[in-house]
Amino acid sequence: MNNDFFSFLLTANWDGFHDNETGILGYMWASDIEVCGEGTVAYQDPHSHIYQMSEWTHEGIEVDLDLPGTNKLNMKIYGHVPYV
Repeated sequence: MNNDFFSFLLTANWDGFHDNETGILGYMWASDIEVCGEGTVAYQDPHSHIYQMSEWTHEGIEVDLDLPGTNKLNMKIYGHVPYV
């Protein structure tokens, strides 16, 4: 994860999440100085405005932050499990 421009901009990139049984339904990302935290950037879906999975970019960006230092990328990955 990069924090550039005097720590006002945070970009996150990821790849490689895969589920052979169900596939991936969606991702959410957050950032914090702690693992599993969301104090700097709350969990958000970077693909909420995209209707086709083929157009997902696997990246997130947040601006106008006052970052406290090194941050960790925290992910929530949802499997595409059909409801019965």
